[in-house]
Amino acid sequence: MNQNIGLKFKGASDLIESMQSQRQMLHFSQMLKRVACEMSRIASDLRLLSSGPNTGLAEIELPPVQPGSSIMPGKVNPSILECVNMVCYRVMGSEATVAHCVYNGQINLNVNMPLMSYEVLTSMKILGNAAVMMAEKCVDGITANEETCRKYAYQSGSLATALNPIIGYAHVAEIVKEFKNGQTHSRNHFGKNILSKKNWR
Repeated sequence: MNQNIGLKFKGASDLIESMQSQRQMLHFSQMLKRVACEMSRIASDLRLLSSGPNTGLAEIELPPVQPGSSIMPGKVNPSILECVNMVCYRVMGSEATVAHCVYNGQINLNVNMPLMSYEVLTSMKILGNAAVMMAEKCVDGITANEETCRKYAYQSGSLATALNPIIGYAHVAEIVKEFKNGQTHSRNHFGKNILSKKNWR
């Protein structure tokens, strides 16, 4: 087989143990699950960051891949990311199936090997396809809404913590409390004459 396909397969060091346990198959399936978890998390983050435009974060724009929403004309649905999420859920479920197959083997026989092989091979294929699709049809075309991101930055209370060593914690806390009225950092600083325009820059 090695000569025919150019790979370097080798026999198990313990043939008895390798007959009794299919833990290597489970370990590989778990690696696929870990990749799926991270891909799904990233896809969900991108979906949230692109939500909007008026009642969501709208920090980024996704490339349109379909005419629009059936209930909201003109809206760009995160279709690719939703598809990636579903693929990842499928891979996670596949790992659970493989785990059941492994621990239900008996003595030197595991009749579940066909199902294990099917689940692992399927997970490899759909997860790989989803990764390529996500990169080419979504991530490569993402653009940032610079104006929105800049607004969030200037209205973020966390930005004020950088001023602690300059004007002191008490003044910073006073400034942060006023963010509820929608003012930006610079307006609060100048209005209270706490920080000069030169130092702000």
